[in-house]
Amino acid sequence: MLGYQRMKGKLAAAIAFLAVACGSAAGGGAVVGSPLTIDQLKFKVMDAVGIPVFCDPDFYPVARLGGEQASADTYYPQIRANAELYAAIVAHENLPSGDIDEAQKLTVYRAFKRLRALVLPKGGDSYTFEIRIQTKGSNNAVELVDGSVRVDGAVTIGSRTASGMPPCPICLAAATLIATPNGDVRCPGHECQVRDAGVDSGQRRHASGGARRRGREHGGAVGTLDGSPAASRRPRASCVAGTPNL
Repeated sequence: MLGYQRMKGKLAAAIAFLAVACGSAAGGGAVVGSPLTIDQLKFKVMDAVGIPVFCDPDFYPVARLGGEQASADTYYPQIRANAELYAAIVAHENLPSGDIDEAQKLTVYRAFKRLRALVLPKGGDSYTFEIRIQTKGSNNAVELVDGSVRVDGAVTIGSRTASGMPPCPICLAAATLIATPNGDVRCPGHECQVRDAGVDSGQRRHASGGARRRGREHGGAVGTLDGSPAASRRPRASCVAGTPNL
């Protein structure tokens, strides 16, 4: 009887020791859940951080009336053919799994563009990111956010710093003069690598390196501020950079 009690006591002590050891192991590191697809992970980052700010290929280097819907109709079959991608978009955007209308195709296409704009380099059991987002509650402020997302979708934000809009390609009239630190230069089509960095209060586009576009006061044509084709009086346009890849 005495031997049985001693054995019982040792067994209880062993069970208690295992319980403590297991508890310590569980508390020492986060449990990683089931891995998500790369597009699901990108949506997790957007939900946690914000929508990426990028050079939309339907608006840069030139915007066309109805162009985005036309692109949505064109790309929809390709997006739908990628079952993993399409499933992630439909689930995130709360769309029906069956046939969808034109407005819903546009929603799919816009989500597709955001996914393509966000790049997630792999590093161990997580992915890193660095993206520009529009600051919540502001129409103009942009932040550069970096961090990581685990394979199960847990997002960790490393830092947030004030930033600006990305340098997007634009189209300029052939006669447009560009103000540079070395004086005005005429933009001869593709040779002039002008990058748009926004519009100031005087409605002048600023190029990289502090250059800015000259208008009619220097004899050049004045293009539209949104990059769209101007009136018929405008000379032929030269696209100074190509559209980003989707």
